[in-house]
Amino acid sequence: MVSGVEVESGESERIVDVNEWKTFYDPSTGWVCIGNPVADKDEIAVKFATDTIAVLSNDNLKSLWLRPVFI
Repeated sequence: MVSGVEVESGESERIVDVNEWKTFYDPSTGWVCIGNPVADKDEIAVKFATDTIAVLSNDNLKSLWLRPVFI
């Protein structure tokens, strides 16, 4: 269940409008942020895969952090 909405396999739910989020890249660390890169004390960061972090604010996705390997 996501925010009171039951989600079935194969379904999707839009969480933000298209072009609402900006993408930021920090060449000194290699991290890419999709969304808002500013962290607040009451937010939760969840690492759910190698070099992949989701930041939640009031149970809503605020940003997605990725550290890709460029080949």
